[in-house]
Amino acid sequence: MSSFMSSLSLRYDEVDKHGGRFRGKKELLKHLANESNSPKQAMLAKCYDCMGYYTDGTVDCHIPICPLYPFMMYREEKPISRRTKRSLTDIQKQAIRDRFTKKRLARVVPQAKNPK
Repeated sequence: MSSFMSSLSLRYDEVDKHGGRFRGKKELLKHLANESNSPKQAMLAKCYDCMGYYTDGTVDCHIPICPLYPFMMYREEKPISRRTKRSLTDIQKQAIRDRFTKKRLARVVPQAKNPK
């Protein structure tokens, strides 16, 4: 276990000393210091690590077999959306407007009567 911790310490020093100042550096250092990261921070750290500590996250890495590749924001080839845009008829739009208006009016609290 101690050899594992010493290798983490060496890696931490290597990244801290030689790594570029890009997105993902502080997240990777946090991981190497055995602190927890959010899922987004973990993805930034992995991309920074994978690209040899020299990436800013704004360039397509061109590694489509990476499990994180579908989540990359700056891919050159954007994925085709599975969701189709919903188109409503004018009658449907008016029905939605009427429902919202009715609910909005129902939330208005009626004024209390003045007791005599």
